[in-house]
Amino acid sequence: EDRYDNGLTPCWRRRVLTELGPSSLDDMVDRFAALHSAVLPRFNALFDAPDVEAVDAFAEDWSGGWSYLIPPFTKLDAVLDKLERDNAAAVLVVPVWKSHGWWRRLASGAWTDRIDARRALPPTALSAHSENAEACFFGPAFASPLEALRVVPLLTR
Repeated sequence: EDRYDNGLTPCWRRRVLTELGPSSLDDMVDRFAALHSAVLPRFNALFDAPDVEAVDAFAEDWSGGWSYLIPPFTKLDAVLDKLERDNAAAVLVVPVWKSHGWWRRLASGAWTDRIDARRALPPTALSAHSENAEACFFGPAFASPLEALRVVPLLTR
């Protein structure tokens, strides 16, 4: 059972990827997926399975393509570290939890040049996957608004 087996509803996912994603999704990798929940042909998962491109998303190089990121929210600091270290492009979905350090980090000047677009999402945009809905950390319905962010690499000089 996976307490973080959740994602955007199909309608919101299409809207977010169309507005914030690259022009072609061919080079985009769903970094925190499972075989039953992957929304892109290329995906990383926690466990090995058919068609999994990599088992540990954090061990992969995220530069040179786009990542679709709806990570376990407990790993958001590590995700931000990885985006910085790899100078990577991504569509990142986060809850609006302003008391968390990672939220303050995203709002800081250091991230101003990395985030070039934002999209507010209602709590209903996030849903638990049907296979693990009863175990999902937020229960039957997510209660916080969300933001989808278009993260771009910093220009290297």
